[in-house]
Parts: sequence; C-alpha cells; structure tokens
Amino acid sequence: MRLVRRDKTLKLRHSRFQTQTLRPKLRQYLRPKLLAISYADYQKKATHEIPLVELGPIGRAPALAARGGGASFLTMPKQRVGDIDIYYEVHGDGPQTLVMVRGLGSNLCAWYAQTPVLAQHFRTVVFDNRGAGRTDKPDAPYSMRQMAADAAGLMDALAIDRVALLGISMGGMIAQEFALNYPERLTVLILGCTNFGGPTVVQAEPEIISAVTAGANANPVQRRLQLRASFSDATIEGRPEFLTRDEKMRALYPIPQFAFMRQVQAISGHDAGARLGAIKIPTMVMAGRDDVLVPSANAKMIAEKIPGAILKEMPGGHLFFTEFPELFNSLVVDFVRSVAIA
Repeated sequence: MRLVRRDKTLKLRHSRFQTQTLRPKLRQYLRPKLLAISYADYQKKATHEIPLVELGPIGRAPALAARGGGASFLTMPKQRVGDIDIYYEVHGDGPQTLVMVRGLGSNLCAWYAQTPVLAQHFRTVVFDNRGAGRTDKPDAPYSMRQMAADAAGLMDALAIDRVALLGISMGGMIAQEFALNYPERLTVLILGCTNFGGPTVVQAEPEIISAVTAGANANPVQRRLQLRASFSDATIEGRPEFLTRDEKMRALYPIPQFAFMRQVQAISGHDAGARLGAIKIPTMVMAGRDDVLVPSANAKMIAEKIPGAILKEMPGGHLFFTEFPELFNSLVVDFVRSVAIA
C-alpha cells in the first residue's frame, strides 16, 4: 500500500482496502477519516481519491455524542440479510420497539435529532438502507418491496416480532410496502413527507426534482435548490447555525452516486396508491406545510386512502422533523404509546 498526502486528499493504492489490516499507527491516523469509495473502485485495483472528512471514533453514531437522559447506547455489528450486510444500531430500552427508516441517500446518522430522545422511551432500531451509509451497495436494481424485505429480515435476525414503524420520505415508501406485506408485524405506522407513487401524486417543480436527483453532481444553482428542497425558507434565512450543524451530520458516510441513482430508480417504480386501503394498522401521516419536494397534499391523499389514518401538518419543509424536532418527537411518542401492546 502506498500512502501520499496531497492537499486535502489521501491517495491509497490497494486492491482490497480494510483499515483493520493496517499497522496500528496508520490505522489510528485513518480512524477519524471518512472513506468514500465508488462501486467501480470496489471491483478493481485502482488509485482511490478519498476526501478527508473529520468524524468521531468509527463505530460510534455521531448523532448520539451529546445524548442525555436514560437512553442506553449500543453500536451493533453488520447483520447479513439476504444478499447484503446491513449496518444497524439499537438504542434505549422499553416495552415497545420503534424502527425508523431514512430517505433517499440518507443514513442513520441523520436521525441525530430523533434517536437520543426517542431512545428514552422505546427500544429504538435504526439502520442504513440498501445502498446507503455502512450497508452494502450492490449495483443492481432496488425496489421498495425489496427494501421492506431488508427491514423484515433485520427484524428476524434481531428476534423482534412486532414494532412501531416510522418512515420518512423514501423511508415512508418502504414503510408502506412493509405495512402491505408484513401487517402482522406492526403495532403502528408513521409516515412522514412521503407519497404513494404513481401518476396521481402531487409532484415537485421540475427544477427541484432535477436538483435533488443530481445528488453529489449538482451544480451551484442546483445545490441551492437542494437546500430549498430540504428546509423551509424561514429556516434557510434565519437559522444559519442549524444549517451548518445539519450539513455536517448529513455529510457523514455519503452515498456513492451509483447507489444514489439505484435508490432514485426505486422511488420511480413505487406505486402503492391502489393498495393503501388494505392497511388496517393505526396510522399517522405527517407533512411539512412548506415542503416543496413532496408537497403536503400528498399526505392528505395518503390519509384519505388508509382507513382511520390521522393527518398531522407541521411547520417546516421536507425535513420538518429536523427543523422542529421537539414537536415531531412528542407526536411520535404520544402516538406509539397510544396503542396497547398485544
């Protein structure tokens, strides 16, 4: 292996790079760095350009560095589920288990405003979706049903029978498929900033969609639109410290572009509208009233299709649960607790 420092880039030449095989001094040097390698780099000998991004200790969820209260913390290994290894963590303890599913391109670190709080009330399971974070990233078609099966397989491996399931954005689509295919495994369903797919959903403006699907390849104009797709104008204009913190947290373990596009394709193939009436689980549907990526009208359409669903519109944009975590977290706690455990 050859290691060269050039400006802010670390060059490594090795066919199969694993930090655990390195000498202690080199391993200590790399420990707090982010290793972002594309799928093509996994498959062949190559010189990898690896940005140096400061992290906390590897294996510790940065979201929980400042946790308080009685929530316990436990970092778990990867779990083999079907054709992939899934990275997951279990936090807290309680009579009810809450599983949370992230959205497009995101990973469990982005639950930084939820996990420390919700883990004080529930056994809280978070994981990285297929293609994201520290979970495997096969370069093959993904689907919402497949990712719902990933979640069910993880529950099997953890010997968890029934859970409260919370899914946001793409995670809300995964949660819909989970509820349709594994209804006996849910106590409650919570869907946030999502839609049911197909031709009748309320779409974002074309420039917003183009900016978001550009991912890491976005130009400066698209990067500004990506920010607007995530947060309300009030937050963008009035809370610069919040935006800085969120950007740092969401930059951890970035998704490679090929895997990002596999998730985008899965979103494009999602169409559950005609089937939502079969969901009989207590359901709460939430949306940010200023969401320009998944307009809040979609939440109303979902709530109308799921019998007895509760609709909650909140202040904020697409990531309203990050903008207003106290309100969001309290609604989740109250709704999950409202359902008796059978």
